[in-house]
Amino acid sequence: MEENVLIVTGPSGNKIKLNVIDIVYVEEFKKEYIIYAIENDAENNVYASILNEDEKSYQIKTIENDDEWDFIQGIIDEMSTNVEGV
Repeated sequence: MEENVLIVTGPSGNKIKLNVIDIVYVEEFKKEYIIYAIENDAENNVYASILNEDEKSYQIKTIENDDEWDFIQGIIDEMSTNVEGV
């Protein structure tokens, strides 16, 4: 993985470049999450997914648990507040 960039393969086989904002491990859920933006996203949205890693590759998975999503959304909101306050 390039520093701050992760290239993933989409469902149709297309390559998608993710600009990594942060990777956080949440002890409560025993999972690692990636917070990222998609390169060339016209709306400049920020996304979060579960990050799974093995010796050869990374996989991202959708956060489907509401408690997990609420926790990660809080982290994103805090990051946004910190950036706005700079």
